[in-house]
Amino acid sequence: MRKIIKIAVLLGLIGALGGGGYWLLHQDARQPQIAQPQKKQPQRTEVKQLKIVALGDSLTQGVGDTTPEHGYPGRIAKAVNHQTKIPTTALNLGKEGDRSDQILQRLKTSVEQQTAVKNANVIVLTVGGNDLLKVLQGAIVGHSEAQVSKTVAKTVPEYEHSLGQLLSAIRTYNPHAALFLFGNYNPLYVYFPKFNAINTSVANYNEVNATMIKKYDGYYVPTFNQLTYGQYQDGQARQNLIVQANEVGTNFLAALSSARLQTDEKNNFLSPIDHFHPNAKGYDVMTKALLQKMLLHDSWKYTK
Repeated sequence: MRKIIKIAVLLGLIGALGGGGYWLLHQDARQPQIAQPQKKQPQRTEVKQLKIVALGDSLTQGVGDTTPEHGYPGRIAKAVNHQTKIPTTALNLGKEGDRSDQILQRLKTSVEQQTAVKNANVIVLTVGGNDLLKVLQGAIVGHSEAQVSKTVAKTVPEYEHSLGQLLSAIRTYNPHAALFLFGNYNPLYVYFPKFNAINTSVANYNEVNATMIKKYDGYYVPTFNQLTYGQYQDGQARQNLIVQANEVGTNFLAALSSARLQTDEKNNFLSPIDHFHPNAKGYDVMTKALLQKMLLHDSWKYTK
């Protein structure tokens, strides 16, 4: 009998504890929840004035542009100001013919350039075209496409090293500015669409630009398709060019000299003056590509 009583008491205690647990759970659910403090988002302040510094070669200098804008720097300043309403200036430090090592040398020996780079919110760079051109001038004479491509490929590590030194110097003077690097294009494609070695060579050097700029916390701005193919953007249009093109063989320089004697330019985005640099429409293309990339990565709009 006593055993039965003990069991009954034990069951009663378990039931009481269970009911108490149920009551406690529901009581806890009824209690008002204490709001967790929200982390305040840091408030960002827009810069009062935006300073763009453009370094590089003839594509920065604006060779081929017959308008007062003189290339993309003046255009991008106006475009950014229009988009953001932030007063914007652009300093053009481009020089025709400069290779990566020469751009670096000018920067290292010019206090004015160093000061400009240090004070910049945005730094834009065109480089690599003249490095590649120097190689092609020696490789293209009397050689097959395969030989030209092989010769250029061997120079990629050297260009990578040279570009790395330039980007490192820029970051030494200014670790925080937004940094944008243009890719290059093939200005001769519309005349020699069968000569694929130039496209391949430009693509190799552009790959260096795209890879290296990431290592220095910057952004790559491609323009290859629009400026290389001009108005021949679809496959059929380019196929028609290939069908109409003459064989170049190993007499590339002679064919090039003949092409440059023409008064008209076959690529609507390049200058008829030298059949090499962008015209006003070409620089509009560069500006649009740069603006899109800048608006996508817009840390430059805010104070550090």
